[in-house]
Amino acid sequence: ATYRDRVSVDELKSFHREKRRLLVEEGVDLLAYETIPCAKEVKAIAEIEVEEGGASHTPAWVSVACRSSTELNSGEDLLSSLSPLKHIPSIFGVGVNCSNPLIVADVVTAIRRELPEKVVVSVDFRRKETLHFRCVC
Repeated sequence: ATYRDRVSVDELKSFHREKRRLLVEEGVDLLAYETIPCAKEVKAIAEIEVEEGGASHTPAWVSVACRSSTELNSGEDLLSSLSPLKHIPSIFGVGVNCSNPLIVADVVTAIRRELPEKVVVSVDFRRKETLHFRCVC
């Protein structure tokens, strides 16, 4: 989230729009906007998907990076940061990644309360440790 104060929403939109265009042109089945650390970037993605998501018919998910069960890595409130994603048909899922595994269940539970139809969970264990957690969603 260190770039949050140095780039505008329009710059973030330009960055994501170009990547999105290239991927859609190649015929991907879905788009994954992952490790999003700040509300400004969530807003940029939401605006792009409103502007272009319906036209391409390419579904997307957004996965945020959190420093706690209630905050994005930027320190901004998790749930208020996700509110722009609520009513965008092309965004079928919202989840969490690149975060402390011990907070993931609480983050997913919070997302489920706010966006019950849009929760997505993608597990990527790259560590050798075995993690045990349970999410009642």
